[in-house]
Amino acid sequence: MVALVAMIVAGALTILVAYAINPLTALLLPVAAVGAAAIWRQPTLGVCTGILAVPLEPFGLQLSGAADLAVTEVMLGATAIVVGAQLVLERHRPPLHGAHRAFAALLAVVVAGYLVAEEDLIVTKILVMWFAFLLVSIHVAQAGERDLRWTLASLAAAGGVVGLIAVVTSGEQDLVAGGAIASGRAQASFDQPNVLGFFLALTAPIAMVLSAEGRSAKRLLWLVTAALALAGLLLTLSRTSIVGTAVALAVLLALPSFRRFGTVALAALLIFSLFNVDTLLESRQLQVVGTRLGTLTEAGLAREDVRFDLWSAAPEMIFDRPLLGAGQGNYAFVSPRYGLRDPDGLPWDHAHNVPLTVAVESGLLGLAALLVFASSVALAGRAALRDRGARIRPLVLGLVAAMLATTVTSMGDYPLRTNAIMATIMIEVGALIACARLTKTPQPPRQLATPPQSSARA
Repeated sequence: MVALVAMIVAGALTILVAYAINPLTALLLPVAAVGAAAIWRQPTLGVCTGILAVPLEPFGLQLSGAADLAVTEVMLGATAIVVGAQLVLERHRPPLHGAHRAFAALLAVVVAGYLVAEEDLIVTKILVMWFAFLLVSIHVAQAGERDLRWTLASLAAAGGVVGLIAVVTSGEQDLVAGGAIASGRAQASFDQPNVLGFFLALTAPIAMVLSAEGRSAKRLLWLVTAALALAGLLLTLSRTSIVGTAVALAVLLALPSFRRFGTVALAALLIFSLFNVDTLLESRQLQVVGTRLGTLTEAGLAREDVRFDLWSAAPEMIFDRPLLGAGQGNYAFVSPRYGLRDPDGLPWDHAHNVPLTVAVESGLLGLAALLVFASSVALAGRAALRDRGARIRPLVLGLVAAMLATTVTSMGDYPLRTNAIMATIMIEVGALIACARLTKTPQPPRQLATPPQSSARA
């Protein structure tokens, strides 16, 4: 009888949803129910599925015409609900890491931003999604080694897939104004080339670490994945992401297996270059990438970069709203008052710098919470690196490299504006905290001092 009643109720709900929204959403309800049950049993499944769904960014759910939800947002949102419910039901809750407490403080400042924001809906969207990502990060921070490896493998695989999409869909690229402006940049399934660059800078180091350990077949698979991610990264022509990934590669040289692998790869590349000098010199793609990166060192082109105008205006914008800022996500509503518009006359959405944008939108209180968050993540990385003999040390180095790549990128752009990037950052922060916990070696028990006479007789 209970099963019969449940079936009747489920059928009625399906019909109501079909009329209220659309039939496709109604048909997806049973699938969603099974998925929710699976996520409740194993939340890591929801995390990995959400990560692997990043290449499906263009395909989302339309909720009454009010907002689009990407598949990644749906999966991680469902996982966050499960994690939140389980945390409430648990009697012995795990202690929150300092990074999570700092991020929660940043969310509290975002809530206070309702008092000053001109557009509340944007604040609500950011608050809901960031809170969901915080819950997911808390879950990842408590993961065991097996779940941790599955999570990082999902990140690397997603990076390889979007890299492949970028390679396949990339067209001819042209540079204007000495390389300061580029057209035909790859963006794969994202709305903007720089966003693709952010994601690949976060995932490519993980794939490179996986390609340097394990069995030959797996190493070859991850090597192809890393190569696709790096190829896609170059096709984005995102200067900050390319430089950040170069920093990540330098960090990975601390791993002996990666050094050996890198030495062999470099030798093979040199041999190939010696026999194909003319072809490489005539390669248009290499010339485009080189010219694009060259704009970072040319003083004239650097001074013409709009970032300098945005950075110069930021102190005045912060001074006008020092405590709570303009409200999270409300940069575009105040930037025109300071003459900050793009070449098409549209207001700039952020200051192309994470600390400056957070300070403008959330005030000095938000900036303080962000700095504490970054410091806590750095301390977690330092703690995870202490055990040099740990089995997961390669994963730790990959995560540290990804965090450093993001730090470099954050100085010249604002990756936090895209939910897929923010989710990836918080998942990797949780993974780094988990590594610090797993590599923590217990202190040996204290021994009582032995009297000199006894030791002498012994």
